[in-house]
Amino acid sequence: MQSSARCPLLLGGIITIAIASCGGAQLVQLYEGEKLPDDRVTVLWTNPQLEIEVDRQYKVPSGEIARLHRIELAPGNHAVEVQCRYQDEKIKVSPVIALAVEGEAGHSYKPRVQFGRGAEGQPKCKARMFDVTSEPGGQKIDLY
Repeated sequence: MQSSARCPLLLGGIITIAIASCGGAQLVQLYEGEKLPDDRVTVLWTNPQLEIEVDRQYKVPSGEIARLHRIELAPGNHAVEVQCRYQDEKIKVSPVIALAVEGEAGHSYKPRVQFGRGAEGQPKCKARMFDVTSEPGGQKIDLY
């Protein structure tokens, strides 16, 4: 992705910078210091069907869930909590589903969701984390 298509939201210490007027994916940096090159960070892409919280440090704002977020993390293990967003249901979100990212530098990850119904007719969902870099065409994931 070219830097002109990014809208930065950099979180370092207590400084937060947001530029709401630019288009493309929202960039969120969840590590201290200057921005690292793509081959040195782990990237987590959001999914508009899920509410996402990373390492209990960052939660995608509810008004921005439909917008794509590129969350940059230091390589290593990260806890990702998601809740499925149900459309046209009395129940609006699922219980929290805990996922893990064993983040490798230069890899991109994306949670995917599968919706269904339980025996009693209530909506339910399953969510899993995928290393999309390893999938066919996955090298182009960062060109969203």
